[in-house]
Amino acid sequence: MAVISTASRPVITAWLMSLAKLRVGMTHARIGLTPKWYVGAFRKYLSDMLQAIWTAAEGDFDTFQQAANALIKVVMLDLGLTTDTYIHADKRAIALRDRAIESSVNGVFIAAATPPHYPLTYVNAAFSRILEQPQEAVIGQSCPCIRDDNSFDVIRTVIAEGRDGYTMLSRQRPDGSLQWLELFPAPVHDEA
Repeated sequence: MAVISTASRPVITAWLMSLAKLRVGMTHARIGLTPKWYVGAFRKYLSDMLQAIWTAAEGDFDTFQQAANALIKVVMLDLGLTTDTYIHADKRAIALRDRAIESSVNGVFIAAATPPHYPLTYVNAAFSRILEQPQEAVIGQSCPCIRDDNSFDVIRTVIAEGRDGYTMLSRQRPDGSLQWLELFPAPVHDEA
């Protein structure tokens, strides 16, 4: 009967090697290599290693089980680190986009595609300044533009066709004066 070492030294070494995978995972996330490739590689690695452990255990299930449990712990730790790396990279990218949109001098808003009012779900600081209202006061309100059929036909068309467009909308300011807004609608579909 073969003896397979499950001492902590190989596990610690494997764990330290897993830490290096954080850098590898960040690189893979940056170049667009998706986690499914990692999961597929882990499945192949685990499958091959379990076969090798079974062969080395020479049919002794207790020996196999101890070594397999140690291997699974290392693989799960490694897989967890890799997944965390992808999640961290995604959060960083989203935070960067959020800061760019929020600091833009151009007004940006997101309206829910729920008739009949299409409520605003997000406005950046620039759009808030255009409307002369705080961001929190605008969220949930319908688009604050006068319903001009020509302009809204353009918006409905670009949304239906899923393309960018251009139109001018007018709205009445709180002081009663007319304000013209140059609008570049770009429909974005919610993946949920």
